[in-house]
Amino acid sequence: MCTGKCAKCTADLLFPLGLLAVVGNILLFFPNGEVWRTEEITENIWFFPGVIGGGLLAFLPASVMRAAGLEGSCCANRCGMMLSMLMSVLGVAGALYCMIVSVVGLQDGPLCDTGDGIFIYPFLNSTAEESYLFNQTSWTVCVQPHNVVMWNVVLFSILLSIGTLEAVLLLAQVINGLIGCLCGTCMNKNQIYFGDKSMFLGLLCTLYQAITIQVARNNITAPVQGSALFSVDITCVGTPAIRWTFISVNRHQSIAAWMLGGDANVTQMYEGRVETHPNGSLTISDLRLQDSGYYTITVTETSGNSKDMYMVLSVTGE
Repeated sequence: MCTGKCAKCTADLLFPLGLLAVVGNILLFFPNGEVWRTEEITENIWFFPGVIGGGLLAFLPASVMRAAGLEGSCCANRCGMMLSMLMSVLGVAGALYCMIVSVVGLQDGPLCDTGDGIFIYPFLNSTAEESYLFNQTSWTVCVQPHNVVMWNVVLFSILLSIGTLEAVLLLAQVINGLIGCLCGTCMNKNQIYFGDKSMFLGLLCTLYQAITIQVARNNITAPVQGSALFSVDITCVGTPAIRWTFISVNRHQSIAAWMLGGDANVTQMYEGRVETHPNGSLTISDLRLQDSGYYTITVTETSGNSKDMYMVLSVTGE
């Protein structure tokens, strides 16, 4: 599974949840759809659990996640995933804030007029056994605003549910961001995987992403008429298709393509100069100055999943 795509999906879920939290918080200011004075509004609403906790502090990490999950984005790399992980921690704090304020709001009950024109909290000192939440007949003690108890219970319950969902999604993104920071997002074609060939990282990424590509060197320098080995080590599911491509300012040229372990189809321009290897590596001999440029390997599984990796060749001398 691609960590970048997972981050983007999480962000796409957080945006509507955050919007619902903001709307729910705003509606709490208008019990029964009516406008009341500031001192007649339940105090817990003024802590803005939906606007701040469930809204703003969810939008911030969601924006970073979406950027980290967009192909070609400047954030679609390990740094972007690390930033999304840190922002997700902030988002978890916001979601917990939304949950705590909502729970307190449900526990204390609404501020209302019990019939004498004075606004109080009639359920504030109720025990768990006497809680108004389990005794709807007691809701009639609030005369004004009409239906204020139901209004608060429904909306605070919605905010509590939204905060819980956001906390779960953001905690998942903390883990996803950590893996993306270690393994890459698989969204940016220019990122290098496992340059240090760490066994732990290799195992972790193999479990999380179907295709991994290890390279011995990302930058290769070789003399004219010499040879260059583009050494790779591929881990994937099944037998993948391998394609090597040359990219420079002036041209974009296919070099060779083959199924791993099979015979290679070498482009006519490179016939006699290219040697393919069973592990997907490539050797180019009789180098020329115009061979300088980017060499990209594309690994495609039978399921259609693919991954790219690039190396740079600099040919020196006459």
